[in-house]
Amino acid sequence: MKQVKKSLLVALATSLLLPFAACNDDAGDRSNPPEEIERPVAMEASWSADVDAIGSPARTPSFAPRAGGPLATWRIGSSVVIPGTNGLAAFATEDGARQWEFTLPSRLGQICGMSEKPNEDGTVALLFADDSDCDVHTIGAFDTDAGKLLWKAPLGDTEYLNDDAVPSITEKTVSMPIHCDDVRRFDVRTGKRLPNAFPDSDACLNHVEFGEGLMVVSRRSAQDGTNSLTAYDEDSMRELWSTSLEERTRITRVVSAKPLVLGVEAGGHRLFQRFDKNGHPGKYVGFESNANFPKVLGTLDGQFIASYSIGVQDSPAYAFDLASGQRTWAAPALHPAIAGRSGDDLLTLQWVVPDPEDDARGLELWVGLADPTDPTDAKEVGRIAANDTTSSASLGWSDDDLYVLRDGTLSAYALDVTGEPLPQAPDQRPTTWAEDDVTPADTLTLCDAIRPATVRALGFRTDLPRPSGCRWSESERPDDQYKYLSVEMFPMSARTADDGTELTSVEAAEQQVAKWRDEKKTNYVAPMKSVEGLSEGMGDKAWQATKGNTTRLIARKGNLIVIVHYELDARGQHKGIPRRAQQVFTDLLAGLD
Repeated sequence: MKQVKKSLLVALATSLLLPFAACNDDAGDRSNPPEEIERPVAMEASWSADVDAIGSPARTPSFAPRAGGPLATWRIGSSVVIPGTNGLAAFATEDGARQWEFTLPSRLGQICGMSEKPNEDGTVALLFADDSDCDVHTIGAFDTDAGKLLWKAPLGDTEYLNDDAVPSITEKTVSMPIHCDDVRRFDVRTGKRLPNAFPDSDACLNHVEFGEGLMVVSRRSAQDGTNSLTAYDEDSMRELWSTSLEERTRITRVVSAKPLVLGVEAGGHRLFQRFDKNGHPGKYVGFESNANFPKVLGTLDGQFIASYSIGVQDSPAYAFDLASGQRTWAAPALHPAIAGRSGDDLLTLQWVVPDPEDDARGLELWVGLADPTDPTDAKEVGRIAANDTTSSASLGWSDDDLYVLRDGTLSAYALDVTGEPLPQAPDQRPTTWAEDDVTPADTLTLCDAIRPATVRALGFRTDLPRPSGCRWSESERPDDQYKYLSVEMFPMSARTADDGTELTSVEAAEQQVAKWRDEKKTNYVAPMKSVEGLSEGMGDKAWQATKGNTTRLIARKGNLIVIVHYELDARGQHKGIPRRAQQVFTDLLAGLD
């Protein structure tokens, strides 16, 4: 594992962008001329087709970004089916021949939701709404083989329907979770309403999630406060297993059945956890951020892999060993971005400007496939010309093909590797690092340096995986005290100032700290005050603001800027908080030595 981590840092160090784009806007020589750049081979579309009639791509839930991309595509046999807001269309995967096209009758409104994938018979579940606000009241099943709507049925009272809820479909049933343990069930072929999964209840102590043919229910007894997790066969409602839990746990997602990996919420944390075939809890295998729900790429080679959209760092990816729960690698999604999976490989995508000085050349999409045990080992698939200066295309993919929807035209590209390593993208935002500078590669796993003692002193549990994005959030029962810790790191590089002055990386960091201190004073809860003591061996400059139980620290060591934000909602607990926030900074600096 150490060897993989080392190779990640070495390979990524020369290609990382600054995580805060505004910090480096040097307009100097940013790339070689396109003719001198090593570029992937040009990809030719296997076919293209007009899809204007089916409307814009159907919406996908914001809480669960598709591992197959934001453009919903269903590969069914020798066909690919594209759902849109106004209908669906199917094309032959070999040559793009239109096999059928279905446009919704006006009485059905528009498609506002769908099952994540078809059942084995090629039937999908759809949600319909009368208007663009997607106030869903109707559900239906659609045969993607024949291209026809099998049935539609009213959902009944949907007052408490979660906007992100989606139907689940098997070979026998369609199930629609409404709220808590309220689940509406229908026969997949006829649409006949089936008995509800559970008796009506006024309490909201149970929660249901579907996936991989399972219905998993987390329960809390109103009588004695005991907690349990129970799994049922989705079709027959036969109980498969049930296990008692020590703390209150809420099911949030069924990731996979074999191996059994579930998303759970416990003690204010959202986590992914491994369970055995009898439902007994095992190791935690990742953190599910409260603020930005991760894109689950799945289980590959004994690893659980997910990418996270966090602040200014777009979608860093993490892999966790399913047996031990230990993180096996971490890779920021910069050059190239790990976008999803294609079969047993990781799909990497990046938009590249081949010549920043010539806007007419537009963008190129560079495509690669990477080894899931080492994402730096990316093989070239090729490049696609975007012919524009903005990336307005919508992308989706399957095991074999990449689909690009742009201006009402769907194009398919085969995901065949050339065998060559994926070329490094041209350096469009140059970084000039001095010998002693801290680089983005140095901060890739730096949050691991925050000691368990520091985390405990701030009120957080230490028996859980380190959270994604260096952000802790916790609400502990029975007091329900809310705590939040966020740590951001900005390694600054040499750059040219607005007045043309050439700044070293340290001077750039000094200017940035001064700018944030002055311009963001209101955002930092109170006027920033200089921190005494941190300049003595621990840091060069630090400013801190504290108001009540909230503190914010802006500290600099050399060219590295660190921002620590901590909040606690309990009263009378502010004593020692500023010092604890400073200890986070001290731990990080020790991790750089």
